Amino acid sequence: DSKITNNFFRLLQKDKANISKIIKTKLTPSYCKNLFELRKENLLLVIIIKFFEKYGTAITQEELGAYLSSNTSLNKSDKNDIFFLYHSCNLDSGTDNMQFIIDEIKKDYTGRRLKELSPLVTSTTADPLEILNETSHKLQALDVINRNDIFDSEIAESISTRKEDYNLEEVNGVKSLLTGFETFDNVTGGLRDSKLYLIAAPKKMGKSIFFLNLAYNVQSMGGNVLLFTLEHDMKQTQIRYDSRDSGLSMRKIQSRSLSPEEKEQYYKTLDSQKDKKGKLYICDIREMCNTALLEAKYRELDATYHFDLIIVDYMQLRYPNFMHKESWLNQSDIAQELRHFARKINKPVFSALQVNVEGLKEAKKGGKTSELDSTHIALSKSIANHVDLMLGMLPLNNDDKDSLSILLKFFKL
Repeated sequence: DSKITNNFFRLLQKDKANISKIIKTKLTPSYCKNLFELRKENLLLVIIIKFFEKYGTAITQEELGAYLSSNTSLNKSDKNDIFFLYHSCNLDSGTDNMQFIIDEIKKDYTGRRLKELSPLVTSTTADPLEILNETSHKLQALDVINRNDIFDSEIAESISTRKEDYNLEEVNGVKSLLTGFETFDNVTGGLRDSKLYLIAAPKKMGKSIFFLNLAYNVQSMGGNVLLFTLEHDMKQTQIRYDSRDSGLSMRKIQSRSLSPEEKEQYYKTLDSQKDKKGKLYICDIREMCNTALLEAKYRELDATYHFDLIIVDYMQLRYPNFMHKESWLNQSDIAQELRHFARKINKPVFSALQVNVEGLKEAKKGGKTSELDSTHIALSKSIANHVDLMLGMLPLNNDDKDSLSILLKFFKL
């Protein structure tokens, strides 16, 4: 089946010129008689495209069968081949193959509309903007066909489901992911699926260490964590993790200056990591990272690891999927894209950002005297509009130079 599928789409790529001619022609029995100078794969695509154009939906197995049964220009062998191709190519809603078909339709439709638009622009009655809007709506309608992240239901039809959910959660508890930070978990109830969490702090305040501790706690409780590190490289992140796991000095591990006893302890810790309940997957992306790349990498790995939490360290080192001239719009878009990412994958996403100059002054006050809040976010105050929960990280008075005590302040809950 996979060989047939691959050949199918390879042939379609080669025959784009023929396909573009076909889809401009009405699919009639008489036309089908001359069609088999082209491949049967092309005929299947033509049938799918014509069905899209007429009904605006994907053709189903039953509808394809009915069409083939009523088509007198095709013999039984041809019909069976086309029907088999439909199944082999996995043309169900939400699949990559169906997305290929939709993309081909969109390209053809856009090309035809642009050609039609040229003479209409000089018309005294036609409004080019209305024509472009109509084209845009048509393309969006095609995209909706293959979306698998849209859920709809009439409210009364879900009564029994909601009762079952309530009874199940009443016994087992509402689903949430505990962080291992007791006070945070008591206040929030833990991290919830499809929510975006952000922490704001000045440079060198400990955002990355916070995330490493968060990942370590969730992993230790049996959760699987995907940590995107955009600031620190893989080796540095691993050393920090090993220090947390072994209790040994990070500086000593980094400088390779452990005593013989400490080295033995370190190696034992490393050997024990394969037996941990959960998994921590670290992904070091060193340049040009946007949400599309994060999502692609997540989907590649999630099939194996089934992540419970995604951490992005940190937000302002990313690019939006589409760049603006204004940096504040870029940062706002990044937050919005992360929020959409969390909703799309239905998992909690945790990231961080820096504060502005005024925020830095407030943070330096430390502790409860600081008035640091969401208005002190660097580059874009509108980021807070896209966040489900936001924290500020403030220093407390620290006498110990080797450790840092911090206070987490809720900006938005």
